[in-house]
Amino acid sequence: MIICCTGGGKKISKDEINKKILLKYMDLNLFSVSNFIDTYLKVFKKEKTNIIVISSIVSKKIIDAPIGYSVSKASLDYLIKILAKKYASNKIKLNLISPGNILIKGNSWDKKMKKSPKKIKDYIKKNVPLKKFITVDEIYNTIRLLSDSNSKNITGSDFILDGGQSI
Repeated sequence: MIICCTGGGKKISKDEINKKILLKYMDLNLFSVSNFIDTYLKVFKKEKTNIIVISSIVSKKIIDAPIGYSVSKASLDYLIKILAKKYASNKIKLNLISPGNILIKGNSWDKKMKKSPKKIKDYIKKNVPLKKFITVDEIYNTIRLLSDSNSKNITGSDFILDGGQSI
């Protein structure tokens, strides 16, 4: 099993829709994954690999995120679905996990929470129906599900872990 979690979404520039900025996001979030899969495809075919790609809910719903990040994650989601279909006959499984707001010590949400706890709690209450952050354990449990031998027929699926934010 391969877990592919690359990319970034930090605002690069205020002018996010020029070609240079969009290509930077595509490099971070799309091409890094596609190049990785392409580079090791022969190995993946030989080993009948299970690839889990971490995406984001920004590809499902318009939220306050950099435009290039949202567009590149949406492109990544589409690519993984195409590749899942293309490589299924080679016993390569590709699936997505699309988390919402994850609170981890030291990440951007943690920094925002320390800076403005009331503002962040209000944001979560207003935008997330279950009114809570996603945990690393939830992502881990989804990875465990996808790696289990009983999930041998799951491919091309997108597991959205966002507390209902993308509904």
